[in-house]
Formats: sequence, C-alpha cells, structure tokens
Amino acid sequence: MLESSYRTGQIAELLEVSTSSIRKYAAAVEKHGATFVKDDKGERIFTEQDLAAFRHLRKLITGGNTMDTAAINAATLLKNNKEIRTQTGEVLANNDRELFVEMANRIETLTKQNEALVEAVNEMRRGQGHIMATLKRLEEPAKEEVASGIIENKATRPRKWWQFGR
Repeated sequence: MLESSYRTGQIAELLEVSTSSIRKYAAAVEKHGATFVKDDKGERIFTEQDLAAFRHLRKLITGGNTMDTAAINAATLLKNNKEIRTQTGEVLANNDRELFVEMANRIETLTKQNEALVEAVNEMRRGQGHIMATLKRLEEPAKEEVASGIIENKATRPRKWWQFGR
C-alpha cells in the first residue's frame, strides 16, 4: 500500500500550527535520531507515520511537556515504527523468497511429470500404430474368407422367426 506524502505547509495546516512550528518540530525530532525523506531541493517530505508522530508531539507539548521531552518521544515513536516496517519487510521478503523457491520446485516437478506424460502418450501412439497395422493384417484374410463364403456374413444370412428379437 502506498503511503501519502505531505509537504511542510500541508502538515502545518492539518495540525493547525504555523509552518515554522513544523520546521522546529522536525529539527527537534531529527536531533534525537529520527530521519525524514527529503526531495532533491533538500525539503522534507513527510509520511503518514511522520504526521502521527507530529500529532503525538503536539499532544505532549499541549499537555505540558517540554519540546525536548516531546521530541524524544516522537523520535522514539518514529524510529520504532521504522524498525517495525524494516523487520516486517524482511519477513515478507524471506516469505516471498521461500514461496518462490517452493513454487520453482513445484514447477520443476510438474514439468517432469508433464514430460513423462508426453512420452507415455507418444509410446501409446507408436503402439497404436502397431495395433492398427496388426488389425489391417488380420482384416485382409477375414475379408477374403467372407468373400469366398468360408465365413457366413450374419447381416446377409436370412433370420429364422425366433431370431427377430435379437
């Protein structure tokens, strides 16, 4: 899922504070080890996680905490969230890797099974050719016997009255 991104002015508007307050908040949080994404001009781009940390910081300040205490809390919150996202990403990557290996093995097994089936069908076709040739060889003498009257053809032979039910 893609996370929303915000500029300083947007964060200030959402928190109903000035842009200079957001810059002070960001600098204080960075002082305690948090980092923010920056664009090519060096301006901070904030995420949903950053917005949540600033809300927390603002709540602590309005609750009577010092800027430094609030910044330490917000920085810790951001670092923990970043660590959780990193670990989650690693777990997902490992799961994806395991799933990929499992699927590759399954594909290899299915490919081998498919090749064996194709070979079996080809053998059957080769065998079918032998069967057809044998049937044709057997059919020729039978046709000759029917033609010479040795084998009586039931279709042309008259039926007796008791045979009509069959």
